[in-house]
Amino acid sequence: MNRIILYGSVEGIPYYNCSAKTSEEWFATGLQRPLFGWTILIFGIVIEMFYIPTIYMMFRTKLVHMTCYKIIVCLGVTDMLATLTCSIFSGWLFIQGAVFCNYPTFIYLAGMLGLSGWCMACGSTLLLVVNRVIDVLYRPLSEFLFDGKRVFFSIALIVTYGLIVAMFSPSIIFNSVIMAWIADPLTIDPEYKTEEISDFYRNHVQSTNNWIFVSCTCSLYTVYCVLVNKMQRGQKSKASRSVFIQSSIICSFNTFAAMCYNAMVFIPPPPWVVVIGELCWSLVHGCPAIIYLTMNRTIRSEFLTFLKIKKPNKKVTDISSTSNMRHTGMSPTSN
Repeated sequence: MNRIILYGSVEGIPYYNCSAKTSEEWFATGLQRPLFGWTILIFGIVIEMFYIPTIYMMFRTKLVHMTCYKIIVCLGVTDMLATLTCSIFSGWLFIQGAVFCNYPTFIYLAGMLGLSGWCMACGSTLLLVVNRVIDVLYRPLSEFLFDGKRVFFSIALIVTYGLIVAMFSPSIIFNSVIMAWIADPLTIDPEYKTEEISDFYRNHVQSTNNWIFVSCTCSLYTVYCVLVNKMQRGQKSKASRSVFIQSSIICSFNTFAAMCYNAMVFIPPPPWVVVIGELCWSLVHGCPAIIYLTMNRTIRSEFLTFLKIKKPNKKVTDISSTSNMRHTGMSPTSN
């Protein structure tokens, strides 16, 4: 965003000018992918529709009074914003067969939203698992750091981080041929491109964020699964298995999406890897809503009641039914 303010417009930014070709010529350089586009577009719309009642039910059931659910609401709002770029906007652009110079301002701003949303989601996910691990290891420390209004300080740091990324980091740019959001707008002929120009496009914040996020998330989720399994040893617990399944799903999607985009900095990966990476990016922001609705008994029950599929169950919607989760260290999305 700072570059737009500095140079007055997106095309005013050095090396982002699209005057070399006409709009028709730029469209000719793209490649329409309607099947892929409609798939992720519809997926994005469905996820947005799932998130609205899910977040509403966290307030309705008073789950949001719990620290972990405050973080989950922050993650949910962040995921909804990021889904606009990674699924809905991406789907429409794939259907159009667009490249940067077809919609330079829109794509630049959408990329900025997507990158900022991704970084904030990474921060929220890490904050959530740190909260859960500390809660299991030493409950008084968790209360000191996160209980009450103190958790809002951590959430404020995540929001600030996202705003800084949006303001001072180069945007990511959509390209229908490469099938991904990349740093380079591809407005300059490769034979005239210098290392200085390439570095002007490069987003060091994104790469650093991805490396730190992947290593920390995988390590902390492993610790969390071990701790929960240890607490449930000798007991036939569905919750223990649920934690492992949820953690594996989240880590797999997050890791592959982050590593795929980091790999693009060094080597051009095969098209199938890029496609899976793009799908994983959509799933990273979409799978939490699916997990909440399928693996969280309270939210699932409330959702079915909301749709008038199930009669209200006072026992399930009572917040006291989830109080044991805090003391056993269960995941906030346990069955």
